[in-house]
Amino acid sequence: MKKLFFLLMTLLALTLSASAQNRTVKGIVISGDDEEPVVGASVTVVGTQLGANTDLDGKFVIANVPQSAKSLRVSYVGMTSQEVPITNGEIRIVLGLNSELLDEVVVTALGISRSEKSLGYSATTQEKTSTSSHL
Repeated sequence: MKKLFFLLMTLLALTLSASAQNRTVKGIVISGDDEEPVVGASVTVVGTQLGANTDLDGKFVIANVPQSAKSLRVSYVGMTSQEVPITNGEIRIVLGLNSELLDEVVVTALGISRSEKSLGYSATTQEKTSTSSHL
């Protein structure tokens, strides 16, 4: 009976110590241009396969993040990706616009985005116009 009790206590201690090594990371991703939440941004823990997407309020929660993890990688189409350190409390991440990333995207009739080179049929393209004037 004592051996069974000792075995159960050992398993409980190991379980508690293993869970103490992990943490939950929370944060919010916003756009730097208008301070609005970024919906659907990808947030991953660098060096792991852990990650989450932001919700309608731009918030994310990633559970069971190892203590050894030091940073997050945040990306969203049309915005500059960032790598930010993991800190205590809610992490506030500001992404800036990157219009160069949207240069080669074509939207098909079904709303599926594809690279222009990967389309097997003709696609209508629009000429780029410059908004700057030369004096």
